[in-house]
Amino acid sequence: MAPTLPAYTIKVSNRARQVSLRVTRETGLVVTVPAGYDIRRLPAILSQKVDWIQDALEKVSKLPLPIKKDLPEKLHMPAFGQSWRIVLVPVAINRTSIKEGSAVLEIRGRVEDHQAVIRVLKTWLKKKAQAYLPAWLDRVSRQTGLSYQGLAIRDQRTRWGSCTAAGNINLNMKLLLLPPDLVEYVIIHELCHTRIMSHSLKFWQLVGSYYPEWRSARKKLRDISRQLPI
Repeated sequence: MAPTLPAYTIKVSNRARQVSLRVTRETGLVVTVPAGYDIRRLPAILSQKVDWIQDALEKVSKLPLPIKKDLPEKLHMPAFGQSWRIVLVPVAINRTSIKEGSAVLEIRGRVEDHQAVIRVLKTWLKKKAQAYLPAWLDRVSRQTGLSYQGLAIRDQRTRWGSCTAAGNINLNMKLLLLPPDLVEYVIIHELCHTRIMSHSLKFWQLVGSYYPEWRSARKKLRDISRQLPI
């Protein structure tokens, strides 16, 4: 059975003399090939390197992110037009909990521990994403005719989504913090990976057939990722 290859981006370089692989937290796997290289040869090459690739992807995913000094006062969910005001209630207990009210998220416990506050906010957001995103993915799948095998909601640090060669899609829970059009783009992007795993010209042509403004969406995603509250 052939090994499962992760999605990757192909970079053509006039200066390259051979195929090279690079993995970073920001870009994932980037495969650089010389100009004129037959990219149909890549799956065989990457299959031989799949253990190294998976190990490198796992290592960069664990790299520490900068700690946010300030906690958000509000959590806005543009995808569904909802907002919550965050209220911190210090309580002398060894745990931190969250309670959802009418447009209010009350966080009680050791609220001076900002990392603990962020953790409970992320747990709450993941439950929301598990409630909302499966139906959204199903709808877009039906509209495009692009089927998938399974869905997992994750707190992915560097990706809005991903897709395995088996057709299993991972979606970032922080998609709920994006405008609806960008959520739609990410879902279409990952569904297109069920047909084409690479970021080749044919892949972007497929994405463009369902989402013509994909270039603009990619730029917006890069910009907005620096502004997320958690």
